[in-house]
Amino acid sequence: MKLNSPAQLKTTLLAHCRQPGKIAILTHKNPDGDGLAAALALQDILLKSGFANDIVLEEPAANELDFLQVKDKVIVFQSDMEYKILILVDCHEPERTGKCAVLAEKASVLIAIDHHEPQELNNHWYYYIKPDQVSAGAIIFTTFRSEIASMPPVRRRYVADCLYTTILNDTDGFMNSNTDAEVFRICAQLTEMGVIPHLLMEAFLLNNSPAKLRFIGEALSSIETYHDDTILFLHTTLDQLAANGLSQEDTSKITRWVKGSTGVKAFIYAREISPDNYRLSLRSAAINCNAICAKFGGGGHISASGCSIQLPFADMKKTIIDEVKKQLNG
Repeated sequence: MKLNSPAQLKTTLLAHCRQPGKIAILTHKNPDGDGLAAALALQDILLKSGFANDIVLEEPAANELDFLQVKDKVIVFQSDMEYKILILVDCHEPERTGKCAVLAEKASVLIAIDHHEPQELNNHWYYYIKPDQVSAGAIIFTTFRSEIASMPPVRRRYVADCLYTTILNDTDGFMNSNTDAEVFRICAQLTEMGVIPHLLMEAFLLNNSPAKLRFIGEALSSIETYHDDTILFLHTTLDQLAANGLSQEDTSKITRWVKGSTGVKAFIYAREISPDNYRLSLRSAAINCNAICAKFGGGGHISASGCSIQLPFADMKKTIIDEVKKQLNG
């Protein structure tokens, strides 16, 4: 069932939370600064309303949200877990939650809050999907603005920090085309609630160790261009991560370092996950990245999307570049 307004989302969500049964908040696997920070905000909002809940991840939380005390607020999936109510944040397909997907088989109610392009929907679940919203966190802010405003100052500041982080993540520090007047209106209200913008910018986007900067340089040194320099391809390897003492979470936001390259219409970043297994990030204002990634079981936004391809490196690169060329030539 589709929910059509913030008021309808709030009414439906709170009505189900009042029913007996445990509540879990989930987000997609390899959670980012939108899905996980939005989940942290929603957790606190529900707690304020008297609804205990767990944020469940398939793997321990990465370090990038340590400034939001994320490790103290999430638990790792166990096979014997069971929840009556599931709330999906920043995705609407249970399979995108990784190991946590089996929780949907045991749940009585599933409510999805998302801003990605809709995929297949289950008639028995609730969906509030708004692709025109900048982030899942922005949806939560719009829906629960009055509840956040009435929180004690410390808790209000924490929730506001979480929601501002979702916007930093999905606008890439206000550099993406989804940065508009409404984004700044929301940010202004969050700032009035206690956010200190430059501190969050430093904590989330500028907190790079020398090893991370060296790794970024290695990624940039791999750049190749195709299709008359309109396609930019870069990649990183497991060996590079190991040599720098880094982990997969350190591959996030690599594409922001090539944003604005002159004449480039499509950016492809391939990071090695395991031998012959690559996670791809596509960015483009000229093609439908979501349509390409959906062919490989991925998805996201029209201008920014991701997927995985299990092929040897040369075959993977040719496969994805050929798909991008088709769209550019279309």
